Amino acid sequence: MILNKDISLGQWLINHISNTLTHKPSSAFIIWCDPDRTWKKLLELSVEKGGFELWADECHELELRQRFLNEPVKQRVIWLPESKDNIGYFQVYALQAQQVIQISIAEALDAFGVDLPIDQIQALGPILPAHAVQWIGYPLSFWKERFSVGEVKVALVDDETILSILSSPGKALSDYITQERLPILNRRVVDDFGLPPLFEGKVPDLPLVDVENWRVRCTAALLVTEANDGSPSNPPGDKEKVIHNQAAKDRALKLLSLWQNKFDQVDAFEALATRADSISTLQYWAKNLPGMPSPLSSPIVETTRFQVEIETLAHMDGFEELSDYFSHHINAYKDHANGFWGKRAKKRVDWMALVNLAEASSILRQQSGVDKFWYTVQDATSWFVEAGWRVDWIGESLFKENDHLPGALIGVRAKLRQAYHRHLDRVNTTFSDLIAQTVTGKKIQNPYGFTGEQLAKLVQPSPKQPIAVIITDACRYDIGCRLVEAINQSEPVRRAEVMPSCAPLPSITPLGMTLGLPGIGEKVYVQLTDNPAQPWLITAEHFAGNLADAAQRREWLKENFKVKDHAFLSIDQVLNSDSPEIISSKTLGRLVFVSSDELDDHDGVLKPYGLDSVIERYASLVRRLQTGGYNTIFLVTDHGFFQWEPASDEKDGTKPDGEILWKSRRAVVGRNLKHNTALCVSVPNSDLDCCVPRSVNSFKTYGGLGFFHGGLTLQEWIIPIVSIHFPQKGQKIRGVLKPVSQITSLAQRIQVAPEATQLDVFGGQAHENYLSRPVIIKVIHPVTGKVIFKSKKQTMLEPGGEIVAVDLMAVSGASVDLKSELDMLLLDADDEEVLDRLKVTLQVELDDWA
Repeated sequence: MILNKDISLGQWLINHISNTLTHKPSSAFIIWCDPDRTWKKLLELSVEKGGFELWADECHELELRQRFLNEPVKQRVIWLPESKDNIGYFQVYALQAQQVIQISIAEALDAFGVDLPIDQIQALGPILPAHAVQWIGYPLSFWKERFSVGEVKVALVDDETILSILSSPGKALSDYITQERLPILNRRVVDDFGLPPLFEGKVPDLPLVDVENWRVRCTAALLVTEANDGSPSNPPGDKEKVIHNQAAKDRALKLLSLWQNKFDQVDAFEALATRADSISTLQYWAKNLPGMPSPLSSPIVETTRFQVEIETLAHMDGFEELSDYFSHHINAYKDHANGFWGKRAKKRVDWMALVNLAEASSILRQQSGVDKFWYTVQDATSWFVEAGWRVDWIGESLFKENDHLPGALIGVRAKLRQAYHRHLDRVNTTFSDLIAQTVTGKKIQNPYGFTGEQLAKLVQPSPKQPIAVIITDACRYDIGCRLVEAINQSEPVRRAEVMPSCAPLPSITPLGMTLGLPGIGEKVYVQLTDNPAQPWLITAEHFAGNLADAAQRREWLKENFKVKDHAFLSIDQVLNSDSPEIISSKTLGRLVFVSSDELDDHDGVLKPYGLDSVIERYASLVRRLQTGGYNTIFLVTDHGFFQWEPASDEKDGTKPDGEILWKSRRAVVGRNLKHNTALCVSVPNSDLDCCVPRSVNSFKTYGGLGFFHGGLTLQEWIIPIVSIHFPQKGQKIRGVLKPVSQITSLAQRIQVAPEATQLDVFGGQAHENYLSRPVIIKVIHPVTGKVIFKSKKQTMLEPGGEIVAVDLMAVSGASVDLKSELDMLLLDADDEEVLDRLKVTLQVELDDWA
């Protein structure tokens, strides 16, 4: 036979039938015997295209014989699911057939021209029928070029299909493959991945395969093999679960890695891995493993190793021993924290707690003794604004309440807290001594000037440029630096910077807020009165009011900067505004002032869960103001603070000598004041003296975790001015929802991608005029308009950034029928502009959300 490499398998089959029936009587027919039922689909796809009639019904031979008697004579192919030797009631007509054909797929492909390897015919046999159906339209040249055992199997059941079957607990095999491909799946699982087979022996019907048990066994094999591969000198005991063939092992471990990084399959991995651990001995292996292994995919291994670590740390004495141990293990902790169970799992192993403690230890150790190299006040303040503020950030993290911190780590944290307190006292003792050496005539060096002096230069440049000033109470320098980092992190270029300033002494609100007014400078005079409700009297030239009062400070700003009455807002008014037009430079005017006391609750207690949420709230405030047209924004404050629980020897009960007019824990104000240890300096713009205790000492007792301000520590005195500049014609990055058609899980995650941004012609960086955008997702019933789901929190899309995951939650009290069609909306978190929308179907009962 002369082979035509451009002919397809289907056309070859038609030609074969045509050569048999053409030029024959109209009554000519062919019987195609197919006891293995491998030809039916192929005949359906090809014979009728050749103009011949095909009978391929699954019926009894008596019914077939009766139909043959009743149907008009016509050339046709009659398919029989029997062998030639087993034809029964239709045998009488089989004798009349032009040809009775019984041929295997392998024999047909050989006749078609495919060079099947003789030594692999048996291996290829089970996969050939499904492959022939898939490639029936491909020419012979394609078959000859592509055909091999490995390629055929992968083409019919690819790696993605295997992973989908493995990672879909509760779903049937029939959702992914057909019956004829089941043996191919089984061979690929065993041969290519070294995993347990789905079945042994004869091929069962799909519904009879115990796929749930197979998923657990496969996951166990993956977890044990990974553990064995990572620790060849100390292998786990489950040798029968280890994949030994190198090629199969490489492919299996690649599948395991892919599974954990598949956005829509990680939940299944988390559930199956936990079940798989129950049929292995990995827990015992992990507990007795010497040293710290690399991050592994087994939850019981990660949990066990974490428990070993915290128990080891709990038995250590003192900061030095802890610090040495942390320094040797911090990189391993980071690796585990970035692993699946430390970062991506829902039920995580809290490796990040160890990372945080180790980083705190590292920074405290790095800065230990830094004050030995200070010779001037400028040395101390320069260190503080360049690096020292990070120690205070670490200190806050150590004093945050953590309800989930393992009990064994509470003592470890306590030792680090003590180390931070020692650092706080040590550096401020040196700082106090340096200040004492420079005080002349009760005048103190001011290395940076007061906030108002610097702010005056910042708000004046353009009479038309909209500027927003955020005034916050008690903003420590590290908080300003962290806000700058939070803003810049989500922008293509640096938008924010922090500049140091000095609080007046005593570092309290009436003085700090007054000397923070832009340009007020030497125009004020400070006095004390007998009024206990408002002891401070702060006056200014050509202004009658008392600037110690916030309302009078607003009046001063209106008189000197023509600020509109409604341009004085609170942070709540800005963030909770119903209409975007309300917070607009066109409505509020060129200058707007936003006040906040988020950081100082005036009850002497620091926020118990830290300040991260407060900083994010300020970042949201900045973005909201920028949306309203205020592209230049400044954040200023009155004073800083530190947190402390004084020991008995740190409470100085003696009062300064002289005329005492006002007193607090950290400062005493009056005239002609003297004290043996405290620093006595002048109150700015007054004839008053101020005595402040050295370092972190206080003038009177105070129980509990103290929120201290008023004195002259670096943390109280050096305060930030945050300066933020957005482009005048900035454009927010847009976003898109990655395709999803159903809400199927009680823990649904949605992927959101930032749009592609225009790149510059040099570095390929996103254009600096693009701005980040906070987004939320709402799922709405289109008929009622009710919100059914919403994102748990807002998410930031960054220019040139990566795809982000958004977790949805059901709205309390929401009710809608199963199978309802809903609208999923991607919204700007600031003004709820619709950025993208999809139609989704609800496939989970809302009653299950709780």
